[in-house]
Amino acid sequence: MSTAISSKHHVVVLGAGVIGLQTALTILSHDIRVTLLSVSWPGCLSDPYYTSMFSGAQWRSNPDMNDRRQQSWDRTTLLHWRDLLACHAPSELGLELHPAVFFWDSPVPVYRLEKSHWWITDPDLMPVRDLGPDDCAAPGNADGAGFAYQTITVNPVVYCTWLLRQCESAPEGQFETRVLHVKSFSQVFDEVPGTKAVVNCTGLGAGKLADDEACFPTLGQTVLVKGKAHRVVTRRNEQEEQPWEALVIPRPGEEITVLGGVQGEGGLVHPAE
Repeated sequence: MSTAISSKHHVVVLGAGVIGLQTALTILSHDIRVTLLSVSWPGCLSDPYYTSMFSGAQWRSNPDMNDRRQQSWDRTTLLHWRDLLACHAPSELGLELHPAVFFWDSPVPVYRLEKSHWWITDPDLMPVRDLGPDDCAAPGNADGAGFAYQTITVNPVVYCTWLLRQCESAPEGQFETRVLHVKSFSQVFDEVPGTKAVVNCTGLGAGKLADDEACFPTLGQTVLVKGKAHRVVTRRNEQEEQPWEALVIPRPGEEITVLGGVQGEGGLVHPAE
């Protein structure tokens, strides 16, 4: 932990997940002092609310086709990660390039493939190849549709640890960490004198902290298995009463693969097959 110094620019970041760590690092790059407050830190696998440690992650941007702001953020992330991979090994960084496929169990009658993800129409950013039924159909279903692309997978434990190290390499006195369970924003200003701004990166905790009823968890599960898959696979089913998605994601830097499924609020989870 660095020694605190006086500064008219002092920002507190709440939460040491991937968003909080990247936010802290970005603020530090502008020569602003940062205090990072969190209960759990990279490598902690005992806190179920510290969700960054448990994810199976890949770059696959899927905001609404008209959400230009989110698309811009996701584009910046992809280009930044590509730059990092040009300078660091996957085992050090926790990021790695991988081939990937995305497919539906049956034809998609409501919208064409190129309208399902905004970046499909931008070959300069992400070359995409359509998949025919022989490429991607689920067992017993010859009507599947999908596409192939190249993505970046993330090992969240390794990547969050790397981000924290980058923050800690800031000039003496510019960065400090504190273990603190924050119950209100006013508490932050009392606990960290001189704070000029607070950035809320608490994830699920934002619901209670900010009294935001729009913030809710989605039900999901992941299983880690030995052996590293050679590609990312996403399988989506939208024909059942409860649509579901199953994922296979190799973890950079380890001979491990994440198998998982995700579902909307209050839904059920189907395991990856």
